[in-house]
Amino acid sequence: MSGGGGWWVLVEAQERTGDAWKLKRSLPVDGGRDRAIEQAAGTARTCGLHGMHSDHPETLGRRVFRLTETSWLVETRDSRWSDVHKGVYTETAHVRVSVAELEYARETPAAELPPEGRLRRAFGRG
Repeated sequence: MSGGGGWWVLVEAQERTGDAWKLKRSLPVDGGRDRAIEQAAGTARTCGLHGMHSDHPETLGRRVFRLTETSWLVETRDSRWSDVHKGVYTETAHVRVSVAELEYARETPAAELPPEGRLRRAFGRG
């Protein structure tokens, strides 16, 4: 596909090892901008600890901050007993949910086999 492609809900989560954010999910939305906003708000209220889908969102603590009309910052908390820590362990994670209109997309070109040569034959690939 090239050109525009409708409305999407994007879910980013902070990496566990640092300050970097990673796109965890991109969800196409059937309908227009208003439907995408509605779906994004619902996603912010129900996403899992690190932005993935959760079948049991009620098991997490959650604070949802609406940053703009089309973006949310979600703080999720999970509390459980830890045999390693010999006590209650609480994990906090941050997720960003936003609405976006796909402006341009191009499919990944298919990879081509490298030309035959000595190195390829040496490694048994030709």
